[in-house]
Amino acid sequence: MALPTPEEVQSLIAEIANVAQAYSASPDLNGYISRVQVIAKAKKLAQSLISPEQLPNYHGLNVRLLHPFLSVNSLLTRCLFD
Repeated sequence: MALPTPEEVQSLIAEIANVAQAYSASPDLNGYISRVQVIAKAKKLAQSLISPEQLPNYHGLNVRLLHPFLSVNSLLTRCLFD
């Protein structure tokens, strides 16, 4: 998988801008859907900019960011079920 061209990156950024125009901060379903759409487009851009050989680095970073949550979750599980 090759990295995107500058034109492809600009197109993905334009997609984010388009869904951002419909963004809503309301707590109802329409607000939720608009936020999910922005997140989905941003993830698509981020994933297109990561080459296959870089994926292990990002996986390690994601696990590191989740580590505090996993530690607290493990601690609570042990305390509750011991």
